[in-house]
Amino acid sequence: MEVHSHDLMLKAEVYRTVGCAMQVLNTRGHGLLEKSYENALIAELKLQAVPVRQQPSFQADCKHVVVGEYIPDLTVFDEGIVETKTSEKISDNERGHLINYDAEDKKRSLGFSPGN
Repeated sequence: MEVHSHDLMLKAEVYRTVGCAMQVLNTRGHGLLEKSYENALIAELKLQAVPVRQQPSFQADCKHVVVGEYIPDLTVFDEGIVETKTSEKISDNERGHLINYDAEDKKRSLGFSPGN
């Protein structure tokens, strides 16, 4: 199987997850707190039979020494990390978190930002 750099990894899983996020946004609109969007997204993911875990804990290590833990908002399909944000713009700080989650646990990171 040939893989091109522009091909989306976990394409079907990403589409299902983003579809659930869009359904939440279209249903609830803007203005909820971040935790409310997270909980609504969990409900929608479960309705759509998407495997989801809320705030799982992962060890963070440096040179094989455990230096802490990180806790993403959600994992989906046991391969993707979802962070819900209610800001109008995703900052480098949030991007950094997603990149670090991705690098540490070899999972793929997704962001969901309904905005304010």
